[in-house]
Amino acid sequence: MLSVLRHFARGLARLKRLLSRPLTWGILCVLVGLWHLAWPVIASQVSDAASTPVQGESRRNGLAACPTVNCDCAAMANAQWQHACRKAEQQTQAACTANGGIPNQFCTLQGPNAIPTPFEFTRPAVVAVTAEDRVLGQKHLTVLLWSLWDLRDNLLAREEQGRVAEALDLAKLLDHNLSRVVLAQWQLAEGERARAGDAAAKKLWQAYADEIAEPTALLEQYGRLLWQKTFDAEQATDLVPGTPEALESANRLRQQAKLALNLLRASSRLHEQLAEAKAGAGLWVQAAEQWQQAAVLSLDLQRFELAYPGDADRARYDAYEAAARWYRASFYWIQAQEDTRTRKAVAEAEQVLARLR
Repeated sequence: MLSVLRHFARGLARLKRLLSRPLTWGILCVLVGLWHLAWPVIASQVSDAASTPVQGESRRNGLAACPTVNCDCAAMANAQWQHACRKAEQQTQAACTANGGIPNQFCTLQGPNAIPTPFEFTRPAVVAVTAEDRVLGQKHLTVLLWSLWDLRDNLLAREEQGRVAEALDLAKLLDHNLSRVVLAQWQLAEGERARAGDAAAKKLWQAYADEIAEPTALLEQYGRLLWQKTFDAEQATDLVPGTPEALESANRLRQQAKLALNLLRASSRLHEQLAEAKAGAGLWVQAAEQWQQAAVLSLDLQRFELAYPGDADRARYDAYEAAARWYRASFYWIQAQEDTRTRKAVAEAEQVLARLR
């Protein structure tokens, strides 16, 4: 609860800074609707606290308490795969018990509400909204998205100007704002589903997918190009090791590589959000495809990390994340009744895990 209130306070501080600038209609709408939107988010997070995974040491959403290991197998629209999921869930629970009640494995086969997983976004409880809340929520989301894309543009501009340290600071803020945006979208669309039914929610999710599809691809492309440019420069350097010039160049390249990887991770999270949006719109095949794209990007991040700057722990985590994403893709192939593609996605996940043993 305390962390939620602090988050809300930081939001108010940001709003105050925004209000020092010329007002736009969007900011006025946020001011009017702030309390209406804030209370459902706070209430849902508090009510969901018992079922939300705790955070990892320095990663993303970490492992839940042992009694709450739940891979959401009942959500699978296939009895055979439900059975396989429950067997895998029992193994995850047994490993947790053997580890003194501390989970040390993520769910493999899983439904959309599975815990624990390595994913950034876990679905919170939804508070029913009114028609007025829906309008205010849409305007609030519009402002958040505008702020997110403005931040992205500023970040890329700093990199192009060679102000990499500043770009890294903005990348941290971008990561934080991605969490705010998807939470606002979830509350908006799923609150509308509770109020007005599936058709209204699907329309909101499709609109969100359309909004984030291009930025997802742009960040991935930019991050890949920047990492390759950095790696090539590091390999081609002819500076004498240990000299001030060599040390300065190495530090700059390390910062640049870190920025490239941060951009790729931001794109990776947007792929997850795009997959959630497609699922929310009832498009199982497209949701599965997005999860697979996210899995491929995780494996590329693992490869990049090992090549430069060489963070083996981070690279290993990227591999676990890739496996989990392949497994999540398999869930949506199950929903789409695509058995061949389901088995292929599960096989990809198992191959990733086998390489980690």
